[in-house]
Amino acid sequence: SGSIHLGNWGQASGPEGNAQCGCQIQGFQVGTLLGRIGPSGQFFKVGERYRGVADRDGTLFLAIGTQNCGQNNTGEYKVQVTARDGP
Repeated sequence: SGSIHLGNWGQASGPEGNAQCGCQIQGFQVGTLLGRIGPSGQFFKVGERYRGVADRDGTLFLAIGTQNCGQNNTGEYKVQVTARDGP
């Protein structure tokens, strides 16, 4: 949950991203909540809710897709992570 203000566009975004800005980061809309496993893993969309099984061991990194698509962004997303061992 939560929102960020995309400073260069004067618009808000939730974890699903904002398509109106027209900017994408690795195929994801600006403002999208992203995750990856390990420092070199492929990004995947977390958005408002993500349920999945990790395909590898490693640290879960979370990021907001704004790189090179704006500056002066403010706000926050609140995230709850639940991990389970095994299938």
